[in-house]
Amino acid sequence: MRAERIGSDTLLGQIVNMVADAQRSRAPIQGLADKVAGIFVPVVLAVSALTFGLWMWLGPKPKLAHAIVCAVAVLIIACRARLAWPLRCPSWWASDAARRKASS
Repeated sequence: MRAERIGSDTLLGQIVNMVADAQRSRAPIQGLADKVAGIFVPVVLAVSALTFGLWMWLGPKPKLAHAIVCAVAVLIIACRARLAWPLRCPSWWASDAARRKASS
């Protein structure tokens, strides 16, 4: 067996370079996602704090336990919704960019 190419000249090296380029690139929609996150996160934290306060004031006994559970539930539900798409989309975009670059 004889090696005809080494390093970045090989097919594997080109694939690694394409994936690295795709991961470094930033999708145009990412700016919008950052702006939305800049509003969404403080609003969710405020709603969670408000939930905690209301359960401490109006909730049944044990008030602290109910307040903590409800405040954390707000964070879990909101974070689950917020993180579901942004965590998956960059990998989709990077894979698509690498696929398009490989086919051209």
